[in-house]
Amino acid sequence: MVRTWKVEAFAAAAIIGLSAAVLATLILIVVAFRGELDATVLGTDLAGRVRPFHFVLAGMTVLIASLGGGQIFSLSYLERRPHLAMLRALGWSRADVRTLIAAQALGIGVCAAILMAGAMLAATAVTGAGIEAAGLAIAAGMASVIGSTLIAAAVPVAGVYAGTVLDALREE
Repeated sequence: MVRTWKVEAFAAAAIIGLSAAVLATLILIVVAFRGELDATVLGTDLAGRVRPFHFVLAGMTVLIASLGGGQIFSLSYLERRPHLAMLRALGWSRADVRTLIAAQALGIGVCAAILMAGAMLAATAVTGAGIEAAGLAIAAGMASVIGSTLIAAAVPVAGVYAGTVLDALREE
């Protein structure tokens, strides 16, 4: 059960983390080039080229990644549903199974946050942006990761309360 979940969890974390990095990079560029790097020709040019629709596109990227991560997480849950039902039959409560799924979602969120923060630190080093711009970008990326992880975990956590143990065991 754990062996197959690792690949799916990494895929979900990568999708969520990279989409958050896209949004955070856009914020980093806007804040850094409008605040600290405006004196350069490149900074002035880039700051002038970022338009509100770029933020809409980045937000759509985050939403699509949330849905993609949710799809991967939901399919993983459906594949493991008979195993989770077996745990229920062995005495685990619905709350225990829900806690297990929530812990797995937390693991995906932490991995996604690490990927996003690493990408932001690299982007900060490349652009030479200040700590304030990097902090704002990482905070926006973290908010995106948290929201995406909550969206991705909503269906499997709700699925714990749907159906009975017998229905899930019949799938096996």
